Amino acid sequence: MRQLSSYFRSRESMAVRRAGRLSAECRETVGLAALWRVWRYSALEVEIAFEQWRDAPAGAGQCQYAIYADALRREGEAADRLAERYGRAAPSAT
Repeated sequence: MRQLSSYFRSRESMAVRRAGRLSAECRETVGLAALWRVWRYSALEVEIAFEQWRDAPAGAGQCQYAIYADALRREGEAADRLAERYGRAAPSAT
């Protein structure tokens, strides 16, 4: 398994600590909700980073791109973790 970012590990460990205090039936729901929140937060972070990169002045473009690329990596990790635990979405028939 590849190395996870410290942000993702810390968010997941908080959810695990909270889930330890819940009944067995609630743990699965809490785990899904926590992973979903981490992924959604990461996706929002990507949107914000993209807008900042797009609107950056010429001299700051590379720095903003690095921030955007890092946000994409974290979002990808969160999506992979969610998919590992709960499966990938079925392709839609369009």
